[in-house]
Amino acid sequence: MSRYFTENQMADRGGYGCLARGMTYILIATFAVVGVVILLLGIGWIFSGPISASDYDRAPVCTGPPRDSCKFVGSGTITYARQSASNTEFGVDVLGKQYSNFYTNNGAAELSPGEPVTVEIWRNDVVAITPPDGGRLVTTLEPHVQATNYVLPVVALVMVPFSGWLVWSQLSTVLRARRRLHAARANPPSLPVEVTQFAESLSKSEATDGSNWDVTVTPVPAMAKSAIRTPSVWVGLAVLALPILLVAVTGGHPPTSGRGAGAYWGAVVTLPLLAALLGGALIYQRLFIANVRLASSGGSLSVTEWNRTAHQWARGEVAGVALLTLTRISQSRLIRRVYFLNRKAEVLEQMNGDLFRVADIEALARSLGARTYKNEDGPYDERLVSQLFRKAAS
Repeated sequence: MSRYFTENQMADRGGYGCLARGMTYILIATFAVVGVVILLLGIGWIFSGPISASDYDRAPVCTGPPRDSCKFVGSGTITYARQSASNTEFGVDVLGKQYSNFYTNNGAAELSPGEPVTVEIWRNDVVAITPPDGGRLVTTLEPHVQATNYVLPVVALVMVPFSGWLVWSQLSTVLRARRRLHAARANPPSLPVEVTQFAESLSKSEATDGSNWDVTVTPVPAMAKSAIRTPSVWVGLAVLALPILLVAVTGGHPPTSGRGAGAYWGAVVTLPLLAALLGGALIYQRLFIANVRLASSGGSLSVTEWNRTAHQWARGEVAGVALLTLTRISQSRLIRRVYFLNRKAEVLEQMNGDLFRVADIEALARSLGARTYKNEDGPYDERLVSQLFRKAAS
């Protein structure tokens, strides 16, 4: 859920907003159902455990083979016993029928294949066994053991408030977004009149050859680094953590088979790839900062991108430069864009304004003899700006 959709994203009037609201409703319904189910199971477990234990205590002993209405107590033979952590998994043969995959605590020393035991069966489950030379060993399915198992109620105690909070917070957010959506449909948003007047004024401006001085604008390193936002830190931490992971997995000796070998050799292959990714991100960042350039010289404007692709226009073609702070529905942070416009308010070139100082762009516009506009009161909707400033035909 992309850390869940924001209210701005859910209030979008386009397809993205419809997707955000739809997925949020699915999330709300899912967690509401999960919370209710866990709550009912937890409540049911609190009452069903003691009831089942009471039924077990009152049930008569079977006079024949095991049945659901009585407790069976009879002879059986251990077929296997395996110790795992604090539990012992075992199987037992009773009257020619196999009962498998039952667990008892710390019974490995008292159980061995072929050993005869006394078996207690309740509703087709082995609830206890008694070796000839040992005490009674209850399994995890013994009704009194089950009655004291409060794992599910504890899970419900944790999950139900969390599910309730998530459902309430997301539902309130999507309802606020819907109210904003209805208000936007009743009163569609529009750009301030100042920016539309600026776009109209471009057609009335006189063609110029620019000024008598040249200006070159390059990214400000401190601004560019924050704007590019490479994942260097996270990749670096992953690279540093991998050797520790390798030592933990192998114990100093590389495994040759099984999951351990897969994890080890997978990490060996991944480590240089992550290092290459980190190095590539740093190189890309340096190339970006070094190569991006806006230049007004020789009667023309040239825009050089990070890969050294250059675009050039005569100074007279550039009628306006707009420096706009925008909102994008898919992002929570504000973005800044620099638009170089012709007399039809068409975009000749668009640049990431977060890379440059505003004063540098204004100086470049003055050297071109172009009109300048920047919004200072608040951000504009990027889609509305895109409708006003359409891309020029190439």
